[in-house]
Amino acid sequence: MRRADALALAALIVAGLLAGLLLGAFLRAGVEVAGEAPVARASGIISLVVHRATGEVERRVLPFHSFTENGVKLLAGILYPSSPYKETMVGTGGSSGTRLLIYDGSNTLSTPNYDVTGQAWWIVFGNGTSPQYSFTKYSLDSEVARAVISEPSLTYNATHLLVSFSASFTPDFSVNITEAGLLLKVSSAGDYLIAYDVIPGGVYLNANDTLTITYTFAFQSDQIFVENWGQVLWIVFQPYAKKSTTVTTTNGGTATVGTYYANSEYACKYAAFAIGSGTTRAWIVFGNGTSPSFSRTAYAVASEVARVAPSTVSIAPDGSHISVSATYSAASAVNITEVALYMLLEQYDSTDDNYAEVMVFYYVFPNPVELSPGQSLTVTFKILLP
Repeated sequence: MRRADALALAALIVAGLLAGLLLGAFLRAGVEVAGEAPVARASGIISLVVHRATGEVERRVLPFHSFTENGVKLLAGILYPSSPYKETMVGTGGSSGTRLLIYDGSNTLSTPNYDVTGQAWWIVFGNGTSPQYSFTKYSLDSEVARAVISEPSLTYNATHLLVSFSASFTPDFSVNITEAGLLLKVSSAGDYLIAYDVIPGGVYLNANDTLTITYTFAFQSDQIFVENWGQVLWIVFQPYAKKSTTVTTTNGGTATVGTYYANSEYACKYAAFAIGSGTTRAWIVFGNGTSPSFSRTAYAVASEVARVAPSTVSIAPDGSHISVSATYSAASAVNITEVALYMLLEQYDSTDDNYAEVMVFYYVFPNPVELSPGQSLTVTFKILLP
């Protein structure tokens, strides 16, 4: 992305957030306890920047509100509490098949999860005459072109965590771009539409004009989303293999995780989600720290009381949300002051089953939840999707 465009996009995002708007496309996320409402949200926008061959620059910002069925299943896979995790995905050609979203080490790469060696993520541009969104949308009405996304950028502050990436298209003919999508390319198994959006009125391009589309996910909350969550998303949306990043582990150390590790037998695209067969890989952790406080760089609860593995990730039939829940039953009186979601990630090295434990969600209760012996507390982390 050109620097001027990046600065303009940042200004648009900040202006929208300060106004409390971000164009109303909300991915809300939060903790539910005893019917409490969610306390955090994330939002999304699509930025369209046209550089005309004649020198003019045009900009539009649209709300992002269109994860597809494939996309919701992929998001659920990130949080799934055990391995392997397989889902039926439908490719752009209309064929469906069971795809491995968390690799368990016992399956060969003939049952692929992600693209092993080539590009994995694309933004697709289309010119359908009457495009319409549906949850079960699996391809653009009329694909014109596709372009590999840029490496994601990750920024955060006290109230927001932003993940964004972009791709550009320069036609050698005139075309009206009326639809766009986010495409995951799976090695030898086809392409899967993860998100789809209609561009009202379209963007008319003459030959040699350039259209740049930027997807930005803005996770907005005083709590919940910690830096490690952003690093996980940075891995998920990497357009190529052999990329790595550093996360802070729950013991306060650091670990390197990424999209490739050295053992060629398991050189799958998303090595961070390659977990030993049957391994529990996620827990909701209950804590009773005396004075816990949230920060974006928090890496563990202040004082762990118990951890409980969710049985599954729940997906709403209409794709409106995904959630993970767990129930803790107190053996003795305790005040629960904090909860978190911990995950195992495969480290970026040549050792199989070498995991790093990281915290991705964290929440401090405004008032302690008092439990007597035998009482139970159910905590749900929920993400409402557009």
